[in-house]
Amino acid sequence: MGINWNRNPLKLFGGLSALIISFGIVFGLAFTSNHNRFIDLDNPKQTISYYEDTPQQTKWNVVGADPTQAWFPDATKVDLNNQTNKQQKYDYGALVIDGASHQVLDKSFNQSGYQGLVDWIWTDNWWNNRQTINNLLPPSTSYNASSVGSANGVKPPSDDVNIFWQVYSRLVESNHKSLVLPGYMHQNALGTFKQKDLVNYSKCGYILLDANTSDDLNIASIIFRADEAAFMTGIAVSQYLNDNFNEYRGNGGLCIGTFGGLAIPSVTIYMGGIEYGVKVYNDNIEQIANYYQQNPQFANGVDWSDPDEHKIHLINLGGMDSYFSNSFSIGDGKTTVQSLLQYGADAILPVAGPQTIDTVKEIKAQNSNCVVIGVDTAQENDNTINEKSSFKDAAGNQDIIKFSATKNISSITSQILSLSMAKQATNDQTDVQVGTYGYLTVADIRNRGIEPTKNSWPYLLEFIKATTQNTPAPDQDPYDFILAQLQSFPIDDESNIDYFDTDHLSSPEYMQFRV
Repeated sequence: MGINWNRNPLKLFGGLSALIISFGIVFGLAFTSNHNRFIDLDNPKQTISYYEDTPQQTKWNVVGADPTQAWFPDATKVDLNNQTNKQQKYDYGALVIDGASHQVLDKSFNQSGYQGLVDWIWTDNWWNNRQTINNLLPPSTSYNASSVGSANGVKPPSDDVNIFWQVYSRLVESNHKSLVLPGYMHQNALGTFKQKDLVNYSKCGYILLDANTSDDLNIASIIFRADEAAFMTGIAVSQYLNDNFNEYRGNGGLCIGTFGGLAIPSVTIYMGGIEYGVKVYNDNIEQIANYYQQNPQFANGVDWSDPDEHKIHLINLGGMDSYFSNSFSIGDGKTTVQSLLQYGADAILPVAGPQTIDTVKEIKAQNSNCVVIGVDTAQENDNTINEKSSFKDAAGNQDIIKFSATKNISSITSQILSLSMAKQATNDQTDVQVGTYGYLTVADIRNRGIEPTKNSWPYLLEFIKATTQNTPAPDQDPYDFILAQLQSFPIDDESNIDYFDTDHLSSPEYMQFRV
């Protein structure tokens, strides 16, 4: 039986009955030997449970309202099929950075939201001709919202979210019609704005990235199924380590570590995703080993006679608090990275903003062959973050950051801005995947709101080939093939949990980080 992609985008692979766990299990701390160095993925005990009340599908988010009566800012309606005056679009939208200590071009969330705004402004007929504006000019980010950059962007005068509403109010008074608000810090600030200045609040629409505020016609909420992207990069990095097994085997087993900045949903969802990716890879290890035993010409000189040697371990740092640096400030991740390297990490997924830089620099300083998986954006392509290792892998690559689990924040932002200016509630009335004000958009595999970056695709293709013997047709898009193959894996009909089920209105099936 295959997976219905619209219902279960990624409902896991055959032979994975151990992965599907009933809700009634009481998880017990049961670590392996070797000084409790690894997490026992079959018997976890502590679970960080988030998003339990968050819908997993794009839906009308306003209780008791009629989607056909959707609200839009009072502005001239624009036909998406015609070129739009750039100045009109420039004046329509503005981005508010999530704090005075942060930068708009932060290589992460603020920049991605800003990129979406810039792409939308400067690309004619964006809807049918998506392009990327690579050379972003930062806005002046002045408190008065006067910008000389590629788009309007504003930095609050402090990190105190209690005064963010004042920035929103000034932008509305400057006649901006849609504010792009990256990050959960803006969620409560919008409530404060509505309470203190309802007149101005009601004139504008708000694109709230990575947070969900229901029952409000003025807010377009977007949450990201980052666990899906991290799940696929978990499989990819597991295959990467085995492709380079002869390099990493001396480190005491193939090991992956992860840590976050804060124990919040947008962080732990990545950590849970990579954990399940590792588990799925391990659950298929016999089949993978059998493939390489029969096809040694594809094994890169690696001996697959003992499949257990090729299982991936997830490093145990101890209690749940030990997995978080308690900030998103650069420098604060160094101690955790040092611990992971001490435990023999061969790959690290840092979910802590600029602490990816801490991770890369510590690996470089220790002359380690450890690699990094980026998050949010394609961090492997940013030479201000990525550095070269002394180790050249089997593909001839020396980059420390190999690939990333990304949120296509810019794409979703641009789509919602286009819909807003066209006064169009959704991108499809029958199969809604992106919605404007009053909607919650779930950015997932279906609407390409998340994806692993291209550098991971060869390892996903290799995993699929080893487990199914299938390869893409010469004219087939590799990523479309990857998704189609995931869809065609057999499933366990007796399971009662769909980890990627987008039809449920509540979501205990988000992949949770468990130790």
